Amino acid sequence: MIVRSFLKWFENAPVPERIEAARVMTQTYVAGHLGSDSREDAEAALTLILDDPSMQVRRALAWELADSDSAPRHIIVTLAHDQPEVAALVLARSPLLREPDLVDCAGIGTVLTQTAIALRPSVPHAVSAVLAEVAEAAALTSLLRNPGAEIGPRSFAVMIERHGADATLREALNQRDDLPAPVRQAVLRSLSTDLLAFASSWMTPQRAERAIAETREIATIALARQAEDLGALVEHLCRTGQLTPGLLLRSLLCGETGLFGAALSHLTGLNARRIAGMLAARGQGALSAACLKSGLPRTHLPAFLAAVAGCRTLAPGNMEAPRLNRAIIQRTLAACLEQDETEMRALLAMLRRYDAEAARDAARAATAQIMLAQAPVTLDAAGAPEAPVAYDFDLLAKAMEEDLDRPFTDEELRDASPIPVDLDRFASELVLADDSLPEPVDRRDQVEAVSRFAAEIDALFPHGADRLRQRIQEPLRVIETPAQQLDETYFNSWELRKSAA
Repeated sequence: MIVRSFLKWFENAPVPERIEAARVMTQTYVAGHLGSDSREDAEAALTLILDDPSMQVRRALAWELADSDSAPRHIIVTLAHDQPEVAALVLARSPLLREPDLVDCAGIGTVLTQTAIALRPSVPHAVSAVLAEVAEAAALTSLLRNPGAEIGPRSFAVMIERHGADATLREALNQRDDLPAPVRQAVLRSLSTDLLAFASSWMTPQRAERAIAETREIATIALARQAEDLGALVEHLCRTGQLTPGLLLRSLLCGETGLFGAALSHLTGLNARRIAGMLAARGQGALSAACLKSGLPRTHLPAFLAAVAGCRTLAPGNMEAPRLNRAIIQRTLAACLEQDETEMRALLAMLRRYDAEAARDAARAATAQIMLAQAPVTLDAAGAPEAPVAYDFDLLAKAMEEDLDRPFTDEELRDASPIPVDLDRFASELVLADDSLPEPVDRRDQVEAVSRFAAEIDALFPHGADRLRQRIQEPLRVIETPAQQLDETYFNSWELRKSAA
């Protein structure tokens, strides 16, 4: 009865009412409240909704059936191939869609449907592989951030190959704990390409390329230390042209022999155990032959042999980030200086640059240890006035504009007032300081000193000696009233200035 009424009314009803009718009919079917109607009749009525020309009506049907595990499977599959706005609902949530259905929809879907598949509670390996081959970067980012997604090593590699320039995808890849070392190094290489383009805008291209390449080498050595399969990482580096003598030598200068040994095993075809025995042996004949067989430059051979010998003297490494070891660098430098300097010029320059870098790293580490070992010393600030001093900047600016070399005016001289002197306080201070003064000089000694001084003055100033002697013998003149003030012409006397000198 319910199905019959629905079919008669549904064909001619407007869109909003058809949406509501589709929702009610679907809820009744899922709940099993069909009354006297059979389940087959109800499925037929729901199947009829798939032919509705309005996408909103079909979307209402998909919304109600998306989470149901008792929905008709043919309806779910049809909705999964509908418009993206309809299909995304069932692709993301329906438990009735199997792996072949998801693979089919992922291969021909849009960004919306591919993202919906990537966000499912569980994504099988096969579905992830198809998405890695065809999906856009946004859908793959959602897949990488889905903890229920099963992604194989090959799928990771395809993602970085197709969308390595997408920064969001690179970040999502780097946050995966199950990311293989070769793929992580590929992410690093892609990132260094972007950094090179950025750094070239404010430094020379050659300097930027060297800085980025050395930074990438340091990160690659750190990856090699933590890699579970060094062979795969070496194969990736060799395939992408990143397995260079500079990278291998830098790894040895950091005290890391794993990457160098894996590279020799890959390049020579020798067993890894045999290569390990060469690295541990005191004799260098077999190791020299292996280095030459691997294709390493003959001019670099003394550096590699000296670096390997230096690594044998180190204690077992810890889990800190690899750093250049200055002792190994200096040992390698000494070995290279024994060779022809013309052939070793470029290598020597690189080793000296590495030595300077290692010295700076050692200085940073030493200062950090000093700061951790002792509490920092705090300096107390000098006592400051409780209230801030208010400055009259206008008056200061006006004073700076005045000419200090100009003579005083008559008005300024008249307005000047004498400076009061507290003679009692002055006398008391003299009495207090009397203990620190030397014994008074005998009067006869003073007369003799004055006579000698007068003779010297007579020799220097024949005409002004009498005037000066008279001035010395005169008592000190004290100005007590404004009338006794002297104008500026008093100091213009040549005789007085000469006698004062």
